[in-house]
Amino acid sequence: HKSRIAAYTEAMACTAVAARERWTAGAPLDLSGEMNRLTLTIVADTLFGTAVGSASDTARVQQAITDVMEMFGLVM
Repeated sequence: HKSRIAAYTEAMACTAVAARERWTAGAPLDLSGEMNRLTLTIVADTLFGTAVGSASDTARVQQAITDVMEMFGLVM
């Protein structure tokens, strides 16, 4: 539905801005980790209506997803 897509767009934009604000210009950045965290945060918000929480919560959820994917041979 168009109104839901518009709401998702707003949530994605806000989450991306919040991620960018955590980064420091010129400092090393684990881009893969940051994109995983960004994606997980957006999915949790838009699909489940909840916040992931701290960086350690995000890391635990990411590891759990990786573990399940490995069980099914889906990890590259």
